Parts: sequence; C-alpha cells; structure tokens
Amino acid sequence: MTVLIAHLSSGKGTWKHVTDLITKGSWSKVLLICNDFAYKSFDITPDKALKLLINEEDMNGTFSKLTQVLKKQLAQEFDVAINQSSGSGAEHMAVMSAVLKAGVGVRFVYVEDSKIKEFELLDEDYSLADTEEF
Repeated sequence: MTVLIAHLSSGKGTWKHVTDLITKGSWSKVLLICNDFAYKSFDITPDKALKLLINEEDMNGTFSKLTQVLKKQLAQEFDVAINQSSGSGAEHMAVMSAVLKAGVGVRFVYVEDSKIKEFELLDEDYSLADTEEF
C-alpha cells in the first residue's frame, strides 16, 4: 500500500483538501507535516495520521529532523504519495529534500471530483528528437 505525506499549514482553506485525501484514500500510513498552528488545531482520528511538527523559524533544523523521521518511517515503503497544497515554498523545499534524502520515489497526488488523482509529468511521448536545440 501507499504512504501519504501531506503538508498542512496555516491556510485553513487547504485543510479540506488534505482531509479529503486522508479519508478517500487507502493509505498504509499518513504523515502530516504541520506548522505549529496546524499541529495544535487540525484534528483527525488519532490512528489515521502521525503529525510531525516543523519549526518555521529553523528550516535547516526542520530538514534534519524530518530526514531522520522519514528515513525511519519510510524504511520499508516502496510507494509514497505527496501532497503539498498547503504551506510555503521554504517548507515545501524542506519536506521534498527530506523525502528525497530518505531514498524513496514519490508521486504527487490531489483530490478532484472526490477522486484521488496523480499529476502526469508528461501528457505525450517525449524524445530529444522532438525538441529544438537549447
């Protein structure tokens, strides 16, 4: 099964999207990366998700701690889905760097029309012969 890693920040408008991802998916594990506000305010069934608190003032420290936790949590996992519809750029970079340092492949997911969907990187075949020189 798939592990969901979702970023949850202060923008309450994105919390429904994250809640839908959690409840509509069949995840082996859910890891929520939260800032202080979301960590204290977002409630989900306790056995449904593990909330990880990030320190917005110390992104380097956050990266180090996240890397340690994710390496442990993802050690035996082969399928990791990520959603970062909430949060800031610095937080996203810390989360993505920690996930990649944990050594897992990822795919990006979102909810649309009550279904979990995945971003397609390329919507048609790609080859170097099809491109202009750059």
